[in-house]
Amino acid sequence: MNRLTTTVNLPPEGVFRVFSDEEREQIKYADKVSQKEIYRRLQEYENTGLTPDEIRRMMERLTEDPSWSDKIDELEEAIEFIRFERDNLKAENARLHILLDDIENVLKG
Repeated sequence: MNRLTTTVNLPPEGVFRVFSDEEREQIKYADKVSQKEIYRRLQEYENTGLTPDEIRRMMERLTEDPSWSDKIDELEEAIEFIRFERDNLKAENARLHILLDDIENVLKG
């Protein structure tokens, strides 16, 4: 599949492809979303490397299994828990480093 966008990340106020009037007519969301946003969404889609057929097959598989939404919710909860635990471990690690520095200073002192 040929890319329609560049592979370079655009700065927030960066240059983006200007759509022709004909192209703009084909974009259903042109009146609700800026051209820059449309370009960014297209760029994100192209960055997946997936073809439209691959995405269509994935969506069909997801809709065949009604529990997929529950599975996604479970995964999101698990990710939140892991992030919480990671943050706790980072804080504990920082406290232990301070305690270790204090011990080393006492032993040197």
